[in-house]
Amino acid sequence: MTKVGVNSKVLSNSRYIVYFTESYEEVEFEHSDLRLHQDWIDGKWIVAFRGLKSSLVKRKRERGSRIQFEPAGEDKYLAEYESLRTDDDKEFLREEVDTLHIRPHPPQTKMVDSFNWLDKVDAACNDRWWVGVI
Repeated sequence: MTKVGVNSKVLSNSRYIVYFTESYEEVEFEHSDLRLHQDWIDGKWIVAFRGLKSSLVKRKRERGSRIQFEPAGEDKYLAEYESLRTDDDKEFLREEVDTLHIRPHPPQTKMVDSFNWLDKVDAACNDRWWVGVI
């Protein structure tokens, strides 16, 4: 699942402020917790450019995946996590998500250069990758 955001400031020591447009939050990240955003398009990962949209790969469980999706109405899926538990720790966490926020794991990338202002990035936060902008 993704959270859309914008990298709003480049700090010193390989740190960045990322702005998330849906929640109006600014969060500080280390360089190692960010990667250039990629979209899953026609069966392959493409570095994202404005105007392109992700498409959902409609499989119940991907090989090696730690999450399962089940249809839950038009453009919605019920996600069950294998690595996250409910607050009472009695069962795996389940939540309903729309197709815009579901995509396969992108390949691991290593960023050598620093990010620039307004780069679209994926930020690792709270057991998820969130889409944001520097």
